Amino acid sequence: MASPPSIRSVHPAGDPTGNKGPKHHVDTSGGGLQEIPPAYILTVPSCRRPATPPSIPVIDLHGLHGPATRDMTVRSIAVACAEWGFFRVSREYSLGYPYNHKE
Repeated sequence: MASPPSIRSVHPAGDPTGNKGPKHHVDTSGGGLQEIPPAYILTVPSCRRPATPPSIPVIDLHGLHGPATRDMTVRSIAVACAEWGFFRVSREYSLGYPYNHKE
């Protein structure tokens, strides 16, 4: 298993501690260190979620049986697979055989 990445401090050019690490701040504060110096804080950009989450493509496979709807259904499957890698089937469908709830 790979070891975790190491973390090293980056000190600004005008660091008043003479480029000493965070341990120096703790050791010299006499237990009075109230906050982490800004030079040691990594700001993480905020993750913005879309206003409306994208919806998973839903395809009715019964359209494969009708000559008028077959081309559109095949195109819908192709687009869903290319853009999402999967899709949800809207009705009970099993390779053309009716689904029996009792079995």
